[in-house]
Amino acid sequence: YMVDNLNELLFRALNLHKEGKLSGTDDLYRSLIGAIGESQIVSLTEGKSVNGKWDVEGKVNFTGRIEVKTANKSTDGKLGAWSLKCKHMMCDWVALVDASNLENNEYRISMIPHDEFFKFLFTPNKNGNCPDYIRWSANYNEEDNKSPEATELFLKHEVNLSEFEPFY
Repeated sequence: YMVDNLNELLFRALNLHKEGKLSGTDDLYRSLIGAIGESQIVSLTEGKSVNGKWDVEGKVNFTGRIEVKTANKSTDGKLGAWSLKCKHMMCDWVALVDASNLENNEYRISMIPHDEFFKFLFTPNKNGNCPDYIRWSANYNEEDNKSPEATELFLKHEVNLSEFEPFY
């Protein structure tokens, strides 16, 4: 019962935030979204949250140190994750969690191996820069061609959550 109330409050807050009516709570909101994404990865890996240089210690399916980045709101048709360069050599996996449809308890998760993720991150873009973020198409290039390389990377490593039904 209490969890249902908590979920109800969370969803109300999320909707208010999406409508731009929740002022001055961005840090709280980001923390909540991050915690939701992290809990998905803890479930998927039967792991545990660690407050350290990485977020989750995975025990099954994806073992090792996992950096979790959760995206919730698309901007210009893209979802994204920031502040990633400092995670180089600090994790075994980068988990990208698409929580843009969390109101319906639907998530998309990509578990990208460290070396492949950072090869992508440290490859200069068309302007010769290596930005400290990854942005991918919010509709996974089904209706557009935004950030095709990043979108392809997400899809290549997307976890088929139906294979893990017991956890979800």
